[in-house]
Amino acid sequence: MKIKVLARSLDNHQPQSHGAPAPIHKNLDPSLHPHARSREYTRAVTASKLNRMFAKPFIGQLDGHRDGIYVMGKDPLKLTQVVSGAADGEVRVWDLGTRACTISLTEAHRGRVTGVTFLPAKFQGEEAESRTSRLGSRKVLTCGIDKVVKMWDLGPRNDPGADRLVNTYQGKHGFNDIDHHHTEPVFVTASDKLHIWDVTKSSPISDLSWNSARSGANHCVTFSPSEHNVLASAGSSSDRSICLYDMRSNKALGRLIMQMRMNCLRFNPQQPSVLLAAGEDHQLYTFDIRYMKSATQVFKDHVGPVMSCDWSPTGQGFISGSYDRTLRIWSTSDTTFHRKGRSIDVYHTKRMQRVFSSIFTLDGKFSLTGSDDGSIRIWKSTAAEGLGVKSGREMASKEYRDELRQKWNAVEGVGKLERQRYLPKPIYHAQKLRTEMLEARAKKEDNRNAHRKRKREGESTEKPKKERQKGLLALQS
Repeated sequence: MKIKVLARSLDNHQPQSHGAPAPIHKNLDPSLHPHARSREYTRAVTASKLNRMFAKPFIGQLDGHRDGIYVMGKDPLKLTQVVSGAADGEVRVWDLGTRACTISLTEAHRGRVTGVTFLPAKFQGEEAESRTSRLGSRKVLTCGIDKVVKMWDLGPRNDPGADRLVNTYQGKHGFNDIDHHHTEPVFVTASDKLHIWDVTKSSPISDLSWNSARSGANHCVTFSPSEHNVLASAGSSSDRSICLYDMRSNKALGRLIMQMRMNCLRFNPQQPSVLLAAGEDHQLYTFDIRYMKSATQVFKDHVGPVMSCDWSPTGQGFISGSYDRTLRIWSTSDTTFHRKGRSIDVYHTKRMQRVFSSIFTLDGKFSLTGSDDGSIRIWKSTAAEGLGVKSGREMASKEYRDELRQKWNAVEGVGKLERQRYLPKPIYHAQKLRTEMLEARAKKEDNRNAHRKRKREGESTEKPKKERQKGLLALQS
């Protein structure tokens, strides 16, 4: 005789661990949940509102400089160490953990400091064999408009008044920027030409310039992180060019003439063929250095010249500091809540002046800005992200809310909350005026094409120029 009984395992109905919630069993049949879509939309709106409520990106500031901060550099080996250079020639070393100035070089240069860069770990010196010794004997290069490049030792000193100057390199013209090679003990400076220096020699070992008598001074320069002997430079206002050079052959690979000057160039750390350029025309451009005939993407939102930019360590986004006194966060990934070519977020304060330098920290969680008011400000890269350790339930809840925001982003109730940002009045009115001017210009161009006389019957009207090519004038090789 067979007897049928109900047999249930307690493992399916009890919590998996102490303190964990009891498992909930649901019937996923859509016919039993007719209002599931409306409930999900309500949750998406709530998630967007919570994201804006907790958006408090400003963390703190580093005070001490007496003039505007024009350049900043981060230590590639130490997460919390940052170097800044000011307009009065002062160089300071900061510890982000304690928010204190650890080293102050008051008269590092006569005049404005225009560039700072750290030496790679393998070129710190013979005594730097272990990682601990490398962290304790960091060296940094600084340059200024006083035609001098100086090497400083940032290691600990028994005597606080000991001189930290290691070496001096004298040039013939004022320097505008500096960058160090990733694998060799050489660095490059930007002035009337690109000068390649060996750290052990007092004069340049080679020069790089475009083979044209009309080529002007170089405004900024940067090395490629993968093709270590390839570097990019941007010309001055009289040149307005982006040049690629190969240090092995001492020749230029190509030159791209822009409508206006580029103020900063940065290579993507994860996609080294992608070059980011911050322009004087209020826009940022990304280029593929293998095909420079057109920009791959144009980023618009600033209402002033873009003075600085920096990639995040993941290569999925970047920041930009502008003359309009704002810092903007951008994303290049497809999984974004905003339109392509538009900023994700904008940071500003009442006291922050024109932003001349901006960098990401090595972990990508924070960004730093150096402005004309002499303060370094620390911001969260994600405005609503909480600091500290999160539990598993917190992480799961946050991921669920982000998925809802991404899914319902096209709906006006959620999309408006994601896109809307309150801006200072000058920036708001400048954006409004620029939108009106661009719309009027586009309408005028459409009318001109519609009423242009055709030379032959059946000839089509002239196609408008692509947005990615409007900022470009010519490509020379």
